[in-house]
Amino acid sequence: PSSPASLQRGLHRQALAFHFCKAQDSDTLCVGGFIRGLVAQICRSGLLQGYEDKLRDPAVQSLLQPGECERNPAEAFKRCVLLPLLGMKPPQQSLYLLVDSVDEGCNITEGEQTSTSLSGTVAELLAGHHE
Repeated sequence: PSSPASLQRGLHRQALAFHFCKAQDSDTLCVGGFIRGLVAQICRSGLLQGYEDKLRDPAVQSLLQPGECERNPAEAFKRCVLLPLLGMKPPQQSLYLLVDSVDEGCNITEGEQTSTSLSGTVAELLAGHHE
């Protein structure tokens, strides 16, 4: 159990989703992609039965569409990630959403156009929903 491989396998059983921001990869800084990626991974994880059912509402599905997710990331994050998770029966074990290197998207210089310019950064999105 103390070997790195065993520890990784153990943590994998508790990981709903993960995301790593990389300054040199604009796709990882895209807030809409971040939200859609979390949703897809939570669905694939199989750790929360019924999560996908909560996403079937057409209004929720429309928020996940490219463009719409970028125009209103706070609402998409709330209605597609946070509220469905809050509506779930608490799991028997702790589960994790891992988001790393959020500071990577915060070093955008003024006037620089990136996919994050329109919808803010992953860090701003998480900070706005820290509670």
